[in-house]
Amino acid sequence: GRGANRTPLVVGTRELDPAEDFRFAATSFAALLPTSGFTYVMTAGELDRALAASHWGSVIEVAPNTDIRIDDARTREIPGGVTVRSSRRGTAPGSGIQRANREAGALFRIAGDNVRVTGLRLTGADTSKSDDAPKVAGVASDNPSFHALVDHNEMSGWTDAAVSVNGTWNDATCFLGSPTAQNVRVIA
Repeated sequence: GRGANRTPLVVGTRELDPAEDFRFAATSFAALLPTSGFTYVMTAGELDRALAASHWGSVIEVAPNTDIRIDDARTREIPGGVTVRSSRRGTAPGSGIQRANREAGALFRIAGDNVRVTGLRLTGADTSKSDDAPKVAGVASDNPSFHALVDHNEMSGWTDAAVSVNGTWNDATCFLGSPTAQNVRVIA
């Protein structure tokens, strides 16, 4: 298919090599996006609207040097085939999303197959080790059969787990080698 600006789009399932780093840079030094499937966000409202409008092949990019603070406890669902990303690589810290609310839940929930969360600083509101703290996760999935890639992120302040996968598992398909995740690859 083609995007709204007639740029060719190729969307399908494929295994990503952790060394791959897709970066698009405009030669005109303008903030041009390579296709209509890319959306820059700078605020919690823009992130919410981008997630609501996203579809298979969409890339939601947190704008460089942006820290988004989310004050409510609502979990943001990432639809299948959607990537949420920033530019965290090597010594570049990338942009961040902070869930400031301490109520139980998750910042993001994987809501379909082939979701990717990459290059972000994802921060929860609580760094305490109290057993009484509400359970808050950074990225969660209730369906262990979804394939997802959570890579190149800095994740801290989550009282439940930075990445949480609930349901039954099969160690043969578990990338972490533990019963807490299946079909989710976490790459530091």
